[in-house]
Amino acid sequence: MERTLVQVDADGFLPQELLRGAKAWHYHIFTMGPLALGAIFARANGIDIADARFHRVARRTLAGYADAAAFDRRTGVTQTPFAERPNVGWLELYAGAFEAREALAFLQGRRPQRQPWLGGDLTLWYARDV
Repeated sequence: MERTLVQVDADGFLPQELLRGAKAWHYHIFTMGPLALGAIFARANGIDIADARFHRVARRTLAGYADAAAFDRRTGVTQTPFAERPNVGWLELYAGAFEAREALAFLQGRRPQRQPWLGGDLTLWYARDV
């Protein structure tokens, strides 16, 4: 996890994921699931890794749901739109465990969030607003 967090730049981007061009935002989303879950597990073991870097990359990734233009500018290419609904499972973790209330708007109409690779029914385990 530290290897990921050390890469977060001042604007909340992960440089290695920016190299993915039109899929950069997709890969930021993909990274946030295990990163958020790891931060939850670390906290349960008395270690807080949800520092400023964690929240910077989370906020940058979250902002992409409303407007991915920042990713377009940083990569120099337009981000590929999702064929279906974008993955928002990590937002259940972020909103519930880290009190990121701003993430709740993107979960509207998309619950329950179930992702077996992140532990199953994320809404059941992490939602604090339902």
